[in-house]
Amino acid sequence: MESLPKPMGCYVGELRERWQFPSDHLPIGLTLKDLQIASWNVLNALYVEPWIETQGLKRSQIVKEHYYIEGTKLTYRDQRVAQTIRTMALRSRSLFCLQECSKAFIEELRLPAHFEVLFDGERAVVYSKEKLKLIDIKTPSGIFGHVPDQTVQDLLFQDFEQNLLRIINVHIPGEPDKPSRYEFAGYLKKTFNPQLTTLCSGDMNFNELEMEEALRALDLPFSVLSPYCTNISPITHISKAIDHFLLYLKQPIPISLTPPEELLGGLSRMVELLHPKIL
Repeated sequence: MESLPKPMGCYVGELRERWQFPSDHLPIGLTLKDLQIASWNVLNALYVEPWIETQGLKRSQIVKEHYYIEGTKLTYRDQRVAQTIRTMALRSRSLFCLQECSKAFIEELRLPAHFEVLFDGERAVVYSKEKLKLIDIKTPSGIFGHVPDQTVQDLLFQDFEQNLLRIINVHIPGEPDKPSRYEFAGYLKKTFNPQLTTLCSGDMNFNELEMEEALRALDLPFSVLSPYCTNISPITHISKAIDHFLLYLKQPIPISLTPPEELLGGLSRMVELLHPKIL
């Protein structure tokens, strides 16, 4: 009898001071033809104190740098995250999908002038105008029944070879007893255009098998791409992959997941903490 597939992840215990990273999520990266993309839940400062201790991250870099700069709503940790994104931009990342952004953090990004920041109050898509031209932007709400005001960023870009690319930046609500992943799949089904290469990315709060299940339930032709574990479950301290790329290709083009060290120096050490067998 064949065993059922299991999601990525294992028990990691309380990592505490070994977690030398400024967010409780790790970024993930993808290269789509020659477009280098990153997705990252940067952790809004408002959510640090309620969650970090339950994830076993007490005394981590997150906690040590969670101090507000006098007279501002910006923390030293926010500054660290902004610097990390600038470093990834220097490594040729030309499109970022960010979640849990504060206004103070967005103002601190200070990216080169050819980057444009599209901020909806919680999520941000940051793109290089040297690589992409923005054609359309939507921020639909009403997707998630128990949080009807929550939006997604649904953007249409054109590259300089006149190819269209749809980008959806999403933070799916994480309550396990709610149908959020199926509701998001329903949105994809309702708005699906087979003539558009489409990439959804973000903190989806459900593991790779759960997201595949939601997509298959509606016969959606998306692949779930999950490079490695990115987060730790509260209380149980089990690592999990909940930051994903969902990809539909209009036609075959080269794609590759970005190795952690190529995305950011030192990232492989954090990946090893969450899933030692992945590298």
